[in-house]
Amino acid sequence: MATDRPLAGQVAVVTGALGKLGPTWVTALADAGATVVGLDIARAAGDADVEQADVTDRASVEAARDRIHERFGAPTVLVNAAGIDQPPDAAATTWLVEDVAA
Repeated sequence: MATDRPLAGQVAVVTGALGKLGPTWVTALADAGATVVGLDIARAAGDADVEQADVTDRASVEAARDRIHERFGAPTVLVNAAGIDQPPDAAATTWLVEDVAA
């Protein structure tokens, strides 16, 4: 493994990959040699490396996980960037942590 590509051979998943911060993580991880797969609530047309998933829906995330594992193998890096820069309808709804924790 070359020192300039320390993540060569790793599979990285970035939630919120199409948001404001997600693309920065995708680029940085890819530049470090990782195979990067994005998760986002919407899928970009023609972007084969973005899986559609809603991180607030367990079944949606599990289905994306299974697709990623089948195509790329087990992820070894995870960046959770979904909803941290501008969540959809953030002002419309709020929850207590106790209400959404598993």
